[in-house]
Amino acid sequence: FIMAGALDDLPGSRAVQIATVDRALEVAMRSQEDKAKGQVSLFDLGGPAAMPNTAEVLEEAEEWTAMEMLNKERSVLGLFLSGHPLDEFRPELSGFTTCSLSEDEINRHVGDIVVVGGVVIKMRSIETKRGDTIGSGAVQDFHGEVELFFKKDVWERLRDTVSIDDRVLVKGALEQQRDRDGYQIIVEEVLQLDRVRCDMVSYIHASLYTGMLTDEFLGKLEVEMKANLADEYTRGCELVFHLETESGFEHVVVLKKYKVVYTQELLQWLRTDLGALKVWVSNRAKR
Repeated sequence: FIMAGALDDLPGSRAVQIATVDRALEVAMRSQEDKAKGQVSLFDLGGPAAMPNTAEVLEEAEEWTAMEMLNKERSVLGLFLSGHPLDEFRPELSGFTTCSLSEDEINRHVGDIVVVGGVVIKMRSIETKRGDTIGSGAVQDFHGEVELFFKKDVWERLRDTVSIDDRVLVKGALEQQRDRDGYQIIVEEVLQLDRVRCDMVSYIHASLYTGMLTDEFLGKLEVEMKANLADEYTRGCELVFHLETESGFEHVVVLKKYKVVYTQELLQWLRTDLGALKVWVSNRAKR
């Protein structure tokens, strides 16, 4: 119950509650034993109001990371409940992947070189009959999962750079598995999404309706851009507007005047204050 979040309304974090379980059980068992022996404590004479709630005297515990908490949810429920490990990387997934792992998109891209994003849920080495070492694994996104296959040379190059729970981009050939009714990616490259965010984002995209481009809009935009200017020591990104017309056409406008620092706060500002329909990031100006 605790790992699934069922007791989140009670005092203490989930990590603290887990650490306190043994103590709470000990107090409860001792109380039952005393009652069975007919022993009465001074607290019993005072009634329920006088009885200290020892279970609320919480133990100290190191807090779980967000990933640890999500994994514990999945271990008891079979799914992520309070969030998803990829939530913070939605902008990168929108701009750097060629398809999601939904069944429909996988079926459409069989035979293609694809770039997918996901959290690593399996990873292991396999010794072949020839004595070679290859690798296999799987990644999962919001919509599904897919198996990974690493040939000998690729596994030797990547095996120490990726592990379970990593959030990654995977590039490779998507094909039907030979001995199973499923699909796999013959991996060519794996990149950590943290690295993608820090080293590869060059453009911040925002989708808007043309009617939103008022003088007030442009004034707010310029003030925010100046407040987020990149300096010579910080990677700068250009802002790209994708303007949708009433007739369904899209005009792409790249604002080359300013280069800004990519932060989650800036993306949130584009969504909430500026009213962008969609926000994402990439390494190219066009979709």
